[in-house]
Amino acid sequence: MSTEKEVESITLTLEDGTEEECLILEIFTIEELGDQEYIALLSIPEGLEESEEEELETEISLYRYTELEDEEISLDTIDDPEEAEIVEAAFQALMDAEGEDEE
Repeated sequence: MSTEKEVESITLTLEDGTEEECLILEIFTIEELGDQEYIALLSIPEGLEESEEEELETEISLYRYTELEDEEISLDTIDDPEEAEIVEAAFQALMDAEGEDEE
């Protein structure tokens, strides 16, 4: 039995005013960091539709995630190296667990 997970995307407005479309890979909570929520985003490279055979470089970004009022969200960069290490390890564990579930 295969269960399809709906893929959502988000448009980020970067500091220089440019916009970047990203797929939401996962929103997860880390108890160790006070039940803070985090989000993993996969950048969608330009020209994705045109290149079926070319390998495109993609980048996964992790942010602190907070839901605000009126369905608004706040994404904050993770500047603390110790926090970043914990978040990266938690995200990797989630991806490993999902990979095992698919087998």
